[in-house]
Amino acid sequence: MRRYHWIAVAGVFSLVIALASAWWFLPFGTGEYRISPDGRYEARAENVNQGTLFRGRVDYIRLTVLESGTNREIWRAYYFHEPEAKIPDYADRSQKPFITWAPNSSSVSIPVENGQQVTLTLP
Repeated sequence: MRRYHWIAVAGVFSLVIALASAWWFLPFGTGEYRISPDGRYEARAENVNQGTLFRGRVDYIRLTVLESGTNREIWRAYYFHEPEAKIPDYADRSQKPFITWAPNSSSVSIPVENGQQVTLTLP
């Protein structure tokens, strides 16, 4: 009986270590979202930090456009940058909105780095 007890303890310990180390690889981030003028789409811009196996933690921007009714993903883009790069803090609510839609909802523009912006055209 004692042998099975130690096997169970070792299994639980291994599981706890595996789950505790798994958080390293999960992406964490904050950002902003805006609904298109016609209400059909939702654009999201997020500052993300994620652990990798060989490069340590990396920072990037995740841009996503979804259909509002179905949550179907229309666009997903990643913008990788250096840690010291001058990028917008999408979670800073004291700034004007970062995401800007065309009046007819045909495209969305989002600033990424040093005044550059990404414009995504919608179907």
